[in-house]
Amino acid sequence: MLVTSGGRVAGVTAVQPTLGQAVQAAYERVGHVHFENAYYRRDIGARALQALREEKVTWYTVYLLKKKPELANDARSLLSEAKQLPGVEHLERVRILNRYDVEHITPELFDYAVKTVFSEPQVDLVTREADTDGASVFAVEYLPGQFDQRADSAAQCIQIISQGERPETCARRACTCSTVR
Repeated sequence: MLVTSGGRVAGVTAVQPTLGQAVQAAYERVGHVHFENAYYRRDIGARALQALREEKVTWYTVYLLKKKPELANDARSLLSEAKQLPGVEHLERVRILNRYDVEHITPELFDYAVKTVFSEPQVDLVTREADTDGASVFAVEYLPGQFDQRADSAAQCIQIISQGERPETCARRACTCSTVR
């Protein structure tokens, strides 16, 4: 169930083996979202697909991390708040995943940044696959023109480490939600 009071932006995300398949799956899923005055864009992913076709992307990767269960205070807080909303009383588990997309860096620099920029090894669990474990997933990201502090900070840190150009970086936060079966 989707509840809205208007004036909100929702993102529909899909995880698939290729970007093209993910874009197609996301648009199929957005067709199931209905509310008054709903509108959605059809150009999301088009630039990335075009760049892949033209081989302009030198390195593109997705990286996911989450807090270790005993340290996942934000997820516990979000679960507590969500259970107070009508229709979600049966929510059982929430996980928060941070995702980074980085372009124009080497695989070696990316691997180094995973340990020094994107994660805190003492508290984060690292994976390159989105393990949704059958849960519903929603993602939050900044709109074009909005300032994304996590992405900007990550890009600055990578630039300092590499002593080169600042990479294109995008940060997203995804939440997985599981209900009592």
